[in-house]
Amino acid sequence: MHDSFKKTIKKNLQQLNSELHFGSIRDLLLQDEVLTDKMIAEVEAISECKQNQKLVDLLMTRSDESFNKFRSILRKTKQGHLADILEVAGSSSADGADSAHREDDTARTQEQKLKEQERRLREDQEKLTKQEAMLREKDEKISEQQGRLCEQENRLTEQQG
Repeated sequence: MHDSFKKTIKKNLQQLNSELHFGSIRDLLLQDEVLTDKMIAEVEAISECKQNQKLVDLLMTRSDESFNKFRSILRKTKQGHLADILEVAGSSSADGADSAHREDDTARTQEQKLKEQERRLREDQEKLTKQEAMLREKDEKISEQQGRLCEQENRLTEQQG
């Protein structure tokens, strides 16, 4: 991890330890490969009051990409104020890596939003297909009922005539 990111974490260590909610980010840390299964197990093996410190210690051994994914996860889990303190302080890195990572985060977020929209569209299409099939069935039943009504009307007309 870049030194400026480590300094940012250390500078905000107290706030991270007191306000971070590990339980709400656990699965995303695994999913986004910020931490390994083994690392998550290490965090979970200790008391809750020390979990955040262990998480931060492990995070500082990871890559710049992991740091930026971590900030993105914080935003996704309504802990954006923590991502903000890490971003603001980390944005002064001399090599501009933070800005590039922010752009990567934005691109990933947009890609995730597009994938979610595509998934919803597929679900909506499936629902529409099912609804169309149901409407066809109802139309067929209505046609059958109309046919029976016509037959009954014809029989009544014959009986009266």
